[in-house]
Amino acid sequence: MRQGMNVMASTQHRLVGAGDTEHVLSVARMKRVVPITRNITPLPRQRLLVMAMASNAQVAERPARSNQENLLDIDPAFYEMGYVRSLRAYGIEFKEGLDGVGVYAAKDFPYSRKPRIIMEIPLELMISISKDPPWIFHPDFVPWGHPIFDIINSTDAEEDWDLRLACLFLLAMDTKDHFWKLYNDFLPEPAECTSLILATEGELAELQDNRVASAVQHQKKRVEDFWTKNWAPEAPLKIKRLAPTLEHFQWAVAIAQTRHFTVNMTVGARPQVANMFIPYLGMSSFHVGM
Repeated sequence: MRQGMNVMASTQHRLVGAGDTEHVLSVARMKRVVPITRNITPLPRQRLLVMAMASNAQVAERPARSNQENLLDIDPAFYEMGYVRSLRAYGIEFKEGLDGVGVYAAKDFPYSRKPRIIMEIPLELMISISKDPPWIFHPDFVPWGHPIFDIINSTDAEEDWDLRLACLFLLAMDTKDHFWKLYNDFLPEPAECTSLILATEGELAELQDNRVASAVQHQKKRVEDFWTKNWAPEAPLKIKRLAPTLEHFQWAVAIAQTRHFTVNMTVGARPQVANMFIPYLGMSSFHVGM
């Protein structure tokens, strides 16, 4: 019997290359391989294939050597926790600087029209929710009857995608043995996040565009109203401990806004568009020390 395969394209992000004259463009594809047997139907195993293709675009300026020296090798645990769960990376490395963690080419990628795989990320390491109702989680780690589903179900289908992702993110960090409890150690702290959701009123007052400040204030109020409604004093403990303070929930929303992907994927026979947290690939949107 042959194997069936679906390939789905996702968003594109630029990686910071190590070479002087080349950037690396990553193109993520989801590959699903379903073995066909006579008497048994195993669960399909999905993984995200991140493919890179070097371009001949010129780098505007060679990074200063002092900045390169500020980049440190990341804690080996960052690789180990993924590799024991079947993550694979080829020709890239993660570096840590003053501004956090970024992904870099470990060597120059010669120009080629054929993309190469630089990461394989198992779907079970991701956090995913369908973009439109009915809400589908894949992988589904939400316990049956957990009140977080009612909270997610109460969100506005058009506007509140970030609130839904934030709820799942917080639940993942509260779930025993969940991968994101480990990965969270390498995410930015609230003071390190760049989302304006975490900006103070004084910082917003310094913005030169009043329309931007007004839009951010609207978003901050939306997040605050949502937290106040669902994290009331009478909320069950299993909800209250997810986000004991408004600031903690704002941080989760900031992570959702700055590190999410929108991916076309197929679960079973159902194609869908999903909002996702994708570990490791999320680091490709950032660079440090340059």
